[in-house]
Amino acid sequence: MKHITILLLSLLWSAPHVYAHGKAEWQQQILEDVHATRIGGNPTTEEGRDSVRQLISAFYEEQFRQFHDPEAPTFMFLTRDSRLAMGIGGKVMLRGWYDWHGSQPGPGFYPFNIKIPSDPTENRYLGSSINNTSVIATILGRRNSLRFRLYVQATFFSPHIEIQRAYVQLNDFTLGLATSTFEDIGAAPPTIDSQGPNGRITKDQVLARYIHTFKNGWSIGGGIEIPSARINAIDNETKACREHTPDIAALLQYSWDHGSSYVRLSGLFRSMTYRNLLTNKNHNVTGWGAQLSGTAATTPSLILYYSGVVGQGIGSYETDFLSQNYDLVGERDKPGELTAPLMMGLTAGVQYWFSPKVFASLSAGKLQYYQKNPLHDSEYRYGLYGAANLFWKYTPRLLSGIEYIVGKRKNFNGAQRNANRLSLMVSYSF
Repeated sequence: MKHITILLLSLLWSAPHVYAHGKAEWQQQILEDVHATRIGGNPTTEEGRDSVRQLISAFYEEQFRQFHDPEAPTFMFLTRDSRLAMGIGGKVMLRGWYDWHGSQPGPGFYPFNIKIPSDPTENRYLGSSINNTSVIATILGRRNSLRFRLYVQATFFSPHIEIQRAYVQLNDFTLGLATSTFEDIGAAPPTIDSQGPNGRITKDQVLARYIHTFKNGWSIGGGIEIPSARINAIDNETKACREHTPDIAALLQYSWDHGSSYVRLSGLFRSMTYRNLLTNKNHNVTGWGAQLSGTAATTPSLILYYSGVVGQGIGSYETDFLSQNYDLVGERDKPGELTAPLMMGLTAGVQYWFSPKVFASLSAGKLQYYQKNPLHDSEYRYGLYGAANLFWKYTPRLLSGIEYIVGKRKNFNGAQRNANRLSLMVSYSF
């Protein structure tokens, strides 16, 4: 990691700044992506062509759009009045990786999954995956002051395919299965690893959301989301109750430089219920979260990413705990009781465009878990994540990259261990 980081930093320092006074590289890429979409029934009038550009550009202006999401479909069909566009597309993604000094069980890299003590049968691993290969269908339209979007994305997660997103947007309203309002995916630096830095928030939920952006750059929004808590119930002592209270999320954001930079404050409130089997009583536990995140385009070629989150009972929102039961946990010497543990996550990253087709990024993350009396001394205390990568966008739809990741896990008893991964990726949007 040290040698690759030094190499990337030296490249960043010595790279020519021929693009520094032009349009931002990410804006150039959006324009290329828009022009790469072929339009069926393409209008011949200038007004019709403007409508086409506006409709396709709206596909990329979604602030909850993720780095690995497919581009706009290669072929989109317009109605005669150029007010409605429909397309079916997707992305084929192939990853290959090699782990050493500790392997991960799948394509996602989680510091939580680093085994302590080491298992000599699992120190190294050569793997590949087509996870995150997706098929999408979208309808984009506008009529007078009404703008709407229908979006469905089915994604392959070995060994099955699941609907990852399915929602409709009507102006400022979103309804359906979408990225949580508490997540700020725009503040996540680009990585080949599908999970990214472990200190960030990531969650897809069924929700109803309202976000309005004012002309002065301010945005405000909030929503209610169907809960999906992960509770660590203890046999014969506690049991999770069926969820009956929605999660409530809100955000306040300020953007500048035509949206290339922003800062966002997000909040989350949730209530979780469990039953104490020793006293035969139900208990409600409040969870909460607060996040400060954003990006800063310091030059047309350089973008900074950052996020910091703290909260209790938000384990199912944290990248490192996605498949773990850390929303409510038990404590030593407190039989029959569950508490919402405190945790804090930090993420930072930098992305640099060497040219309109080549960019690199560095990212780091930390998730700190605070528990006064964990059930076991071998419980996770904190995890560290670092990644360095280089991407080449050969065409607007063909992307390849190489990435090095290092992770660390430390337990409450002081035991710790690192793991390493080298990844290659090729993806094509159609």
